[in-house]
Amino acid sequence: MRLASFVYLAVAFASVASSKPAQITIPAKSLSATGGHVIWSYAGLTPPEALYTAIENDQAAGVIFFDENINANISTVVSTLKAANEKSSSKLPLLFMTDQEGGLVHRLTGAPVLAAKYMCGNGTEVTREGGVGAGENLLSVGMNVNFAPVLDVWRTEGNFLEATLRKSTSLASKIRTVDEFPYHAAIAAGAPLVMLSWGLYPAFDTVYPAGLSPAIIQGELRHRLGFKGVTISDAVEAGALTKFGSYGDRALLAANAGMDMMLASARDDAQAQEIVTTLATAYQNKALDTREFDNATKRILN
Repeated sequence: MRLASFVYLAVAFASVASSKPAQITIPAKSLSATGGHVIWSYAGLTPPEALYTAIENDQAAGVIFFDENINANISTVVSTLKAANEKSSSKLPLLFMTDQEGGLVHRLTGAPVLAAKYMCGNGTEVTREGGVGAGENLLSVGMNVNFAPVLDVWRTEGNFLEATLRKSTSLASKIRTVDEFPYHAAIAAGAPLVMLSWGLYPAFDTVYPAGLSPAIIQGELRHRLGFKGVTISDAVEAGALTKFGSYGDRALLAANAGMDMMLASARDDAQAQEIVTTLATAYQNKALDTREFDNATKRILN
């Protein structure tokens, strides 16, 4: 799992409402309610008109930026997206996020230079400087969420989680005592956002990957570890999810499992819109656990 840090006080928006079946026009209020659970993405350097429209209509919680979206003008792009948000009825802050982990994974030039495992290996002060540097770097271009650090236990080069843990149904205790160990400190420190992977952990769930698994999202992360913050999925378009249906189907499974926010990172506005519409329809039709979805809304707003 990945611990995402808010580098600035930012909240996604959502107010739960209802929607109607797909063949009938879905009320705008319902789309804005579920839109507050969806992170959008786009291809190239220029955001599409559809993204600006979604923001103006309260149908986006934020945007994730990749290498292809970033050049010297990224701060200007973020400013235009914020300006679109000023035209929305909610005007609640959007989440502007990227992967600035350090080492090989970075979208912006500058801090942090070291990968997280090497920052930690060089002591608390180096780690703190890396984290602060990453936050300041993102803030300088208007971003407010960093998908970092990867909260895991480094064993050997290229191997964080032992492969056997993803194949065995009898190693729950090892996962809990070793791999989940860092979560105790992170949660106690008030970690606000956690991204769950699509890894399969048969010790907890033999059918669904972590991000679709109630046993892991609700059982391990929330009930056992006590995490009260916001959960966000990894990329909904991931190949590992092919057998779980369309983008909308996958998002619905994740939401019913307890996932608060969906990451539509295919760089295609149609993907995000499909997820927003599917969730809105499911909420109205009771195909979505409305109590859990309402709780997710409260977590996002808080």
